[in-house]
Amino acid sequence: MVPRTGSFRKVFIGNMLYTIESVTSVQDKAGLEAMLEDYMTLMLQKLISAGGPELTVGDVLGDIWSDIDKYMPPTGRLVLARQPDGQLVGCGFMRQIGPDAGELKRLYVRPETRGHGLGRRLVKIRMDEARTMGWNSLLVDTFQGNTEMLALYKSLGFYEIPRYAENANDPSLDPFLVYLRYDFDA
Repeated sequence: MVPRTGSFRKVFIGNMLYTIESVTSVQDKAGLEAMLEDYMTLMLQKLISAGGPELTVGDVLGDIWSDIDKYMPPTGRLVLARQPDGQLVGCGFMRQIGPDAGELKRLYVRPETRGHGLGRRLVKIRMDEARTMGWNSLLVDTFQGNTEMLALYKSLGFYEIPRYAENANDPSLDPFLVYLRYDFDA
């Protein structure tokens, strides 16, 4: 049994039952770290496929725990998805980047659980949280070769924009990134 650290809900997506939780602290640091390494390995493959530089997971992830507080309440959210056996199978991060704006980061769903709408659910939960927090817009970036992610965001109403000032990626990666924005209705 996984200890509960924030709000959670049990949801059926396709024929699978998941627990999706917005956490206030990370109890399974090793599990989250392993999942983020898988995520970053996939993203770096997409970057190289788009003609980008060869970076290592360590180059990009660095010390993920040094800024984890940015993704925790009250100014951020970290949403985790687990299977009934407690295995971590998905995550999504969100942080505040302005008085009324946030940024979605690190959406990842393990390959064996893809294709059932879990990624979409993780994005929508964070969008709902952003609206509850009073934000007017959400921004996100992804690599050009990440066609699944781009399709997901565009299907939810995100649209392409130029690089936003609060983006933390090295500007040298701009030729390989797509920047997107979502505006909440007033």
